[in-house]
Amino acid sequence: MVKLYEVGLDGATDISSTDSIANLTCIITVAKRLLLDPGTLGLTLDNLEALALGAKLPSGGRILVIASDNNFDANRIQQFLAFDLGVVSSPGAAALLAIGGLAAARRGRA
Repeated sequence: MVKLYEVGLDGATDISSTDSIANLTCIITVAKRLLLDPGTLGLTLDNLEALALGAKLPSGGRILVIASDNNFDANRIQQFLAFDLGVVSSPGAAALLAIGGLAAARRGRA
């Protein structure tokens, strides 16, 4: 199952120069927020495995494409899901991604 999350590093413990966290007594983890659960879109999903960002749109957002291939199997499908990622200002955060405007293309079973 594929889910897309926003991860916030603000306030999290910086362990980039630490060889092991085994002896650390207090670690503050990153914040995580669900942005998109493709399983809720009402589509038959198969093998989603690629993400790509497109150019900036006139609105200031960007296109996010999520894709799958059929692994050379006629019983599987190829899919391209495109989303408009808009930038939304929010108190306490520099910017959040807002996902909207689903466009989907699918090449189905033979």
